[in-house]
Amino acid sequence: DAMRQPSPSARSDYLTALTLQIQKKLQR
Repeated sequence: DAMRQPSPSARSDYLTALTLQIQKKLQR
């Protein structure tokens, strides 16, 4: 299933967004 196994690019994009959220929390 495409939904179960997202493409590497989608997974990378997710990690990038997650990292940005963590950085915002750290800055605050």
